[in-house]
Amino acid sequence: MFDINRKGFASVETHAQPIVSTEFECLPSVLLNQFYAKPIEVLPVSHDQLLAVLSNNAHYRERFGLTQLPVHFPALPRAFSQSLFPKLGVVSWKDVVGMQTIPDALLNTADYSPVLECWLNAISDRMALTLHAYRCSSNTPKLYLFPNQDFRERSEYRLSVSHGEIQGVNCYCSRRDYHEEYLEEIKTWWLSLEPFETSPNLTHIFVDIAWCKARRAYVIIDVNPNLYLLDQEVERRCV
Repeated sequence: MFDINRKGFASVETHAQPIVSTEFECLPSVLLNQFYAKPIEVLPVSHDQLLAVLSNNAHYRERFGLTQLPVHFPALPRAFSQSLFPKLGVVSWKDVVGMQTIPDALLNTADYSPVLECWLNAISDRMALTLHAYRCSSNTPKLYLFPNQDFRERSEYRLSVSHGEIQGVNCYCSRRDYHEEYLEEIKTWWLSLEPFETSPNLTHIFVDIAWCKARRAYVIIDVNPNLYLLDQEVERRCV
């Protein structure tokens, strides 16, 4: 999504508010109702904790003259009996260096805090760049603990949505369950949703979905801003 260079930072700084507006609790209820799950726990993150997280990326630390600080979270209020999928604001475990999936053995623990600290003490360039949007917009993210659901056998589709209306859909992660006719089926699914009023910060978004066998329905797994279209709007205003 981003490159951690001057152009990447410029894009994030220009569109900081649309980026943070795709955080789970900021989304319209119509979209929240279609998410694959609700978070089991939502925890506040302080400004100091956010800075500590960002200081653990070498490129970000060098660019902004930060001192590297350890990331600490207080013990979580309860133990969890299932594996979890953590998201810090709009970024997830998948954005950490070298991590593509979550090891269940780590997540099925009575004390989850050390796992979070391990994750957040080794953040990737992409994660640091995305979290920079919170500093630019004077916001702090929340830490969401979702139940982990394995979509590795499911194709993942991306809907391009502008002003609440679908502009196109493609399969960005094809697996054995993929069939081309599903693309039209997905368009019909989106049109069946209740219309919702979009804020200026959610004018152009990508909505990622997958088929959920348990619910026998398409479910939303992520929402991101469409920075390409947002950049185009900025360019038109500057002409």
